[in-house]
Amino acid sequence: VDDYGMAHYIGMVLDRMAPDSVMPVAELLEPSPQPSTGGRGSNDDWYGRWAATAVLELMGPKAKAALPKLEAAFADEAEDIDVRVGAARAIARIKGPDPFGLYKQIPDVEERIITATKDKTKAWRETFCQREGGKPDPRGWGGCARWLYCLSSKQDLDYTNWSLRVCAEKGGIGSFMDVNNIRALVMYHSKSRFYPDGRLYPDTEAAMKDCFFRQMDKKKQNLWNANIPMNLCSRSYLALEILKDDPKYKNRKFSQGDTVQERYHYWREKFTKHLEHFVANGLWDELGSSNYEYHTFPSYLNLAELSADEDISRLATMFMDIALVEAAQQEICGIRGATKARAKRGGLGSTWNPYKAMIYGLHGAALYHSSFAVSEYYPPDAAI
Repeated sequence: VDDYGMAHYIGMVLDRMAPDSVMPVAELLEPSPQPSTGGRGSNDDWYGRWAATAVLELMGPKAKAALPKLEAAFADEAEDIDVRVGAARAIARIKGPDPFGLYKQIPDVEERIITATKDKTKAWRETFCQREGGKPDPRGWGGCARWLYCLSSKQDLDYTNWSLRVCAEKGGIGSFMDVNNIRALVMYHSKSRFYPDGRLYPDTEAAMKDCFFRQMDKKKQNLWNANIPMNLCSRSYLALEILKDDPKYKNRKFSQGDTVQERYHYWREKFTKHLEHFVANGLWDELGSSNYEYHTFPSYLNLAELSADEDISRLATMFMDIALVEAAQQEICGIRGATKARAKRGGLGSTWNPYKAMIYGLHGAALYHSSFAVSEYYPPDAAI
């Protein structure tokens, strides 16, 4: 469980225990005796104090003894804005009033939350990539995610390139994880507009290009707006953006008879219509369920950040923005899921939560899909 989820699970457990657990949690609201050197957005001790407010909020009236420390944290103008807002939520949960009356007592609260969120998510993503890239290879899906962390943080590049090359020679690692691998190719290939600095070795790049071409040549892909089809089609489109400009591939024919350039133009038109249609018609059916939406978000994120086509990038960014606003509204109460949306575990918790926490600067984790950890996309102000 990631840091964000752990705070809430602890709160759920302590809510079932004796009130003796309240004061040890409340003591965590005390600032560290050592002054923070990181400033706003650094990974200093603000997070522990915020987590304490989250635990006490979940405990509700049982945490009444913690009110003096919560009220002190809320009133402290020098306190981190997330801690002050968290304290307001906990106070309201314990005493009963709506927290919005407390929020209004913090000057410029919305602007400060927006600024702090963007600072914190940037700092945490960098820390997370550095940390995960420095760990041993966990193999499987986790190993595939680590390859992108290593490229981002310039760690263990020999092993990472060898792993990507072997994976490509074997035909890829499947629709879910190829979302990571296509990002690696787009961001680090030799003519990338992002980081063409040699992190991706020439033989690795060649193997990945060949792999993506062969994957597209296997079978016809049908574009749909969720999960595996979206993973496959977004991966293929982004690969085509690279291959269409490569002399070795641009006029090469697929077994169906069309060339790389012809297929690129076909998919560009398809994605333009797809994004325009679904952004106005419900986004996708798994959005808001407690499972599987985390497999779909990275595909739209890749299109928004990585596509060289201005229209595709703009539409995908708009799609992401609206999806996150919708997801934020769903936080208020319950889940949403259409027929066969596969909302598992009765809606308790979500595989999307660790990613969401990372996006909003509340630590979190990227689990298997590493796109968000290496991304420079920020949620829109409205969602924050």
